[in-house]
Amino acid sequence: MIYTPFTEKGAEYYDRIYAAGYSTQAYRPVYDAVLDFLERFAGASVLEVGCGTGDLGRRIRDLGVSYRGFDISPVAIDSCRQAGLNVCVGSAYDRSMYEPRDYSVIIALEVFEHLDDRRVVGLFPPGAQVLFSVPDFVETSHLRAYQDPERDIVAYYGGLLAVGQILPFRFTAADGHTLTIRLAHAVAGAQACANPLTSHKKTAA
Repeated sequence: MIYTPFTEKGAEYYDRIYAAGYSTQAYRPVYDAVLDFLERFAGASVLEVGCGTGDLGRRIRDLGVSYRGFDISPVAIDSCRQAGLNVCVGSAYDRSMYEPRDYSVIIALEVFEHLDDRRVVGLFPPGAQVLFSVPDFVETSHLRAYQDPERDIVAYYGGLLAVGQILPFRFTAADGHTLTIRLAHAVAGAQACANPLTSHKKTAA
């Protein structure tokens, strides 16, 4: 695992990014894999941590799956509310964001690398299904990069999450370099993993 010299960013940082027109287009293959999981997980209800502008939330809602989310950025939450999503401004460190426990699946895509993730995961209720993604590359808002799935994901979250299948999704950056994020399925509380992610398209240009 790579630990960076960068510090955690506040809401104003993400407000600027979202106000400038942040695009999630590159993450569509990851979103497709998440939706595939939800379609197979009967009766799923979702809490999204770091919901951003609601691009995934809208797709989850359109599946007919119960959804709510929160994000630290008021700009992002305003976009979600304009789309009619059940969301609020909130911190991932705030225990009240995880109440009431009216959800069976927690989704946190491209969130953990930006904060004290083990502290956040420690707030997840035992038994909750968790879908999360983490990158193998460093940016100024990343506190760490997860390079080896077994060492950096399975071992790192040991005692907090029982990690099942990990799927790599590769992207070509503007400078031509190949970047990878990994989507993982886990169960909070280090319980045995159930309903693992199945094979899915793993490479995106």
